[in-house]
Amino acid sequence: LPVRQLIPEQDLNQDFIEDLILEFRKFLKIAILKHNEVFPGAIELIDVLRANGLKIGIATSKPQLQAELVVHNSPLNGLIDYIQGTDDFPPKPSPEVIKRVLEKFENSPAIMIGDRVEDLQAATASGIPSIGIAQSAHDEEMLILHGASLTYTDMQEAFKDSKSIMQLIKTAV
Repeated sequence: LPVRQLIPEQDLNQDFIEDLILEFRKFLKIAILKHNEVFPGAIELIDVLRANGLKIGIATSKPQLQAELVVHNSPLNGLIDYIQGTDDFPPKPSPEVIKRVLEKFENSPAIMIGDRVEDLQAATASGIPSIGIAQSAHDEEMLILHGASLTYTDMQEAFKDSKSIMQLIKTAV
């Protein structure tokens, strides 16, 4: 979620909120520069998708520079073809961030793999199938309810079932 949505709704001064967000981003940048983990199984799944001729894009609600910094300082560096953040338009569940990635890949087959209902809602609004990964905020039932064509408990399970994922991509074309 965008950081603004993580702040509880209270009668807080807008200047205080802006300062809080700036301070949060400063500490987050320090953490990002140190190290970034990826879900176990994510690299392996990306490798399978790339081996099948697919391009890999990231459609995130993070600001663009932050998203690029995360990828650059993680095991994903060199595996991602395009990164799109949401600096000047609404975050997911708006489909805009996904649509911008799809424009860069011009008529390539596409799926959205996400761990939040907002990811799946944005995929549905973009007209592409989605895969829900239930290893963070939302369980498989919630992900299915919000449009996931397939769900997995984690990325390792998704990687192990990569044949079903490739089949979903082929049927979506």
